[in-house]
Amino acid sequence: MDKEQQWMLKYNLAKQYYEQNNNLLIPRRFVINGVNLGDWIQKQRKQYKEETLSQSRINLLNEINMQWKANPTPEEQDREWNKMYSIAQIFLNKHNHLLISRKTIINEASIGSWIFEQRRKYKRKTLSKEKIALLNKINMIWELENKNETKQLQLQEAWNEKYNIAKQYYIENGDLLVPDKYIFRDVNIGSWISRQRRAYKQNKLNPTQIKLLNIIGMEWELIGDINKVSDTWLKYYDLAQNFYMKNKHLSIPLNYNIENLHLGYWLANQRKYYKENRLIKEKIRLLENINIIWQNNECNEGKYFYDNENNRIIKKDWNYMYSIATDFYNEFYDLYMPNNFIYKNENLGSWLSRQRAKYKNKELSEQQIKLLEDIEILWETKRITSSSLPEQIIYFYIKKYFPNAINLYKEKGYELDIFIPEINLAIEFDGIMHKNRKKEDIEKTQKCKKDNIFLIRIRDYKCEFLDFSISNLKEFKLYNNYKNNNYNDYDNLIKEILNFIFNKYKINQIPDINISIDIEKIMKSYKIATSIKWKKAFLQLKQFYDKNKHYNIPDNYCDFNLKKWIINQRKLYRKNKLTVNQIKCLNSINFIWNISDNLWQDNYNLLIKYKKEYGNINLLIENFIYNDKDIGTWIAYQRKRYKAKKLSSDRIMLLNKLDIIWDIREATWERNYLNIKNGIKENKRWIAHQINLYNKNKLEKEKIKKLKEIGIIEQDG
Repeated sequence: MDKEQQWMLKYNLAKQYYEQNNNLLIPRRFVINGVNLGDWIQKQRKQYKEETLSQSRINLLNEINMQWKANPTPEEQDREWNKMYSIAQIFLNKHNHLLISRKTIINEASIGSWIFEQRRKYKRKTLSKEKIALLNKINMIWELENKNETKQLQLQEAWNEKYNIAKQYYIENGDLLVPDKYIFRDVNIGSWISRQRRAYKQNKLNPTQIKLLNIIGMEWELIGDINKVSDTWLKYYDLAQNFYMKNKHLSIPLNYNIENLHLGYWLANQRKYYKENRLIKEKIRLLENINIIWQNNECNEGKYFYDNENNRIIKKDWNYMYSIATDFYNEFYDLYMPNNFIYKNENLGSWLSRQRAKYKNKELSEQQIKLLEDIEILWETKRITSSSLPEQIIYFYIKKYFPNAINLYKEKGYELDIFIPEINLAIEFDGIMHKNRKKEDIEKTQKCKKDNIFLIRIRDYKCEFLDFSISNLKEFKLYNNYKNNNYNDYDNLIKEILNFIFNKYKINQIPDINISIDIEKIMKSYKIATSIKWKKAFLQLKQFYDKNKHYNIPDNYCDFNLKKWIINQRKLYRKNKLTVNQIKCLNSINFIWNISDNLWQDNYNLLIKYKKEYGNINLLIENFIYNDKDIGTWIAYQRKRYKAKKLSSDRIMLLNKLDIIWDIREATWERNYLNIKNGIKENKRWIAHQINLYNKNKLEKEKIKKLKEIGIIEQDG
């Protein structure tokens, strides 16, 4: 790389810094990607002052608002100080100290240099009282005790490492009462705890270390033999005894907590110490009094777990995991998911992988095979999808803030994972498969530059960054994965990406990211993106129905003709060409198989309304309009189909509920009778006809009775 290329490389780093921070007020020792950018900026100012900087370079630096005289305003200085202070707070919260090397960089900020600068100003009494007070709040150590700075920092890191192991022991056991030379997690934690007690007596622990040890229950003075039964041990024992008296067993899962004490871990450790002959006789006697089973493999293997929400212990057996798989199937209509996918706090993806392996090795019973096939397990999972779950997580949140974002954009002749048209920005997720695709990735980045598309690349931790001299590129590294239900680092990565976009395009937004809460919504999007053709169409339809409760699909609703797909499902149903599961899926969203069924139901509902209002549906004549519908002709048509024996039994039953008279002649007689009775209309021809039938003894007794009641036929006697 020649000098000009080196200069452009550093210039592009400065440009990136400017795009993120809207200034070039870079600390002198600021380092990024191995380049001391702060020092480089100072050199450009010096060359400018000496008039040895070329005009082309001056023009480029002016484009990113280079301040040739580094005199930031007090407001700018305060803003930069507060930013670095926030980063120091984050470091303290994570590591419990601020003893960091001068070269430490966090979020592309030289926090190490900044910490040392604060110490220097404090020593020279040029640091304000307000800033001293703020730094004291985060346990700033102003004077380094050892002149050998590197050695002191190494000692502090080693102390923190041992402290974290001691903290884990405390979480699992409730105290730090361990014998000297006690080994825990391959570390001699016993000797370390003893050294802390000695250092405390000799005033060699700093206030932060004392505070941290007090938090995890450090007892500075020990009375008697450390192996004797302590009050803390007896407190746990009382809880175990109460549990046994209530449940008649001690099969307590590791995650079982009560009164903020980890009883599950405590019991597991008692079994472990017993096995290692490190449990005193008095403790053994007490535990055997409550019938402890020393070899309790079921609990140690996680076969029981504590359901905190419902306050119960559940046996995590095959049937339990099958019920979790069934819940997933009922929600998403298949069992396709990534390995290690967490659903309802269980690693369902891993469990399904084990079932496939057992099936292959003929280790599943016939009943288990049948149950899994009932929920359509795929014994061979070779299907390759074009969209990964991590990509869909990113797309979900991008879509939240940019509704026009497009997944798998191909309009430019090459595919982009995510494209935001309103700002001409694309995002590529480079998984582990990109480890050996650096050349192809650079080529696509250059195509984006030619098309004036700014590109963000998210690189897997095993993939190298591409080339920082590419001006339209911003790269992020994914160091931790989303597996095992730990989404914290992924949350932070997406926040970082969105903050970069918001700053670059001056969008006034604060990203709200919580994958753990949104994972089921994300999963639904993922299922649509990765499903095979039929299921993808169904999920699109379900999504529309859940929101609108009808099937009037608008044109261009999705990237294929969903209306036509619905018509085809009805045709296939009539020809018995849909699978049982496909019918089940469509029935679950109240799919209308026959449009005429829907129209029939609408008319029937109108008839119910008419009956409630007028009391009798048999008065209706053909062409009678009610609520803008010809309900009279419709009911006449139902009678006609009934007479021809073409009306289904369920429809006959529904109409019988409304007291329909099926015979049209009988219905006409009833209508004329009621009209006369109610004084609506008097049909003289009909009356004469009824009298004639009566005289000829051709009138039914029920009709004679009705006609006598309204005076058409004289009463007897």
